[in-house]
Amino acid sequence: RSPGPGTVLISMRNAQVDDMAFAAFFESFAQRMGDFAGRTVHVDVSGNSLSDVGVQALLRRIENMSVWGKSLEVLDISRNHLLSPAALDPLIDLVALERFPRLACLRLGGIELSDAFAQDLFHTLASVEMGPLQELDLSYTGLGKYGHHGP
Repeated sequence: RSPGPGTVLISMRNAQVDDMAFAAFFESFAQRMGDFAGRTVHVDVSGNSLSDVGVQALLRRIENMSVWGKSLEVLDISRNHLLSPAALDPLIDLVALERFPRLACLRLGGIELSDAFAQDLFHTLASVEMGPLQELDLSYTGLGKYGHHGP
């Protein structure tokens, strides 16, 4: 999904970012978030070395700053291989609370996910007003691999 005019694009794709660098960047960005009020936000931190701690910190920040959730249009945390489904549980909670009214794209590809996580995510997406969700990337997550329908 390409950013439109007036979109704030935060892209650290494949930048070898770890939790500490990520936290420092978002701390400085959060101080300027008021400058971006009313604009959509795309966050792409795919292909890095973020762990459960780093992603949970991001999700807490989104939860605590309602302008982030209201503005978030794209969230790409794919290919952060250190993540576990446990780190993404707060994401399901935020979706359930309808904190992402503009979310159009959620990318979780390349993260090993459990079938139980996927079921919770799908159930939550089906039960809330998600707005314009157009893309949900769950590629290369191992879904179904260990379930009763897997190999």
